[in-house]
Amino acid sequence: MSVKVILADDHVLVRKGIGKLLLDIDGLELAGEAGDGVECLEMVTVQRPHLLLLDISMPRKDGMEVLRELRGQGIAMKILMVTARKERSILTQAMKLGVDGYLTKESAPEDLQNAVYSVLDGNKYIDAEMKSQEEDEENKGILTIREEEILAQLVHGLSNKEIASQLHITERTVKNHMFHIFRKIDVSDRAQAAVYAVKKGMCR
Repeated sequence: MSVKVILADDHVLVRKGIGKLLLDIDGLELAGEAGDGVECLEMVTVQRPHLLLLDISMPRKDGMEVLRELRGQGIAMKILMVTARKERSILTQAMKLGVDGYLTKESAPEDLQNAVYSVLDGNKYIDAEMKSQEEDEENKGILTIREEEILAQLVHGLSNKEIASQLHITERTVKNHMFHIFRKIDVSDRAQAAVYAVKKGMCR
């Protein structure tokens, strides 16, 4: 038995491109293409697909409205967002509304295949780049013991070379740690990092 798929996107070229990729995935049948949200809802009602590939930015009804209505109706099918939107807030909203997968349009063809197989197997799929952003956000401000040691040395005005000597590590290692520290605490230079460390009571 083939898996019926509907593809909803307002750009014809995008639909044709993704549609061609879907036909290369074993067991899938492209049952229809919709160019806007209203057409998508009507097509889903008639076709009752197993999987819907849904864009977010569409006329008449956007992807979020379509997702909300379909989940509200309790229609049993998998929904994979395929979108150009990369905002974490959009991903969070889609997950709360019950989307099964989230893939950006910059993804490689094999990512589409992996996403399709994953959601059909009952798993949640999040685009690698979006997942990385989510993990970065969760880890923001959480420093390792070594990073705290380096930040404490930085407050005292030590250079990377001096910090390396104090902690018996290489200068390159210090630079790598500095990169991760700046990213985690959301600062752009040593002065800002020092202020952060003082406020957090990391001075030793």
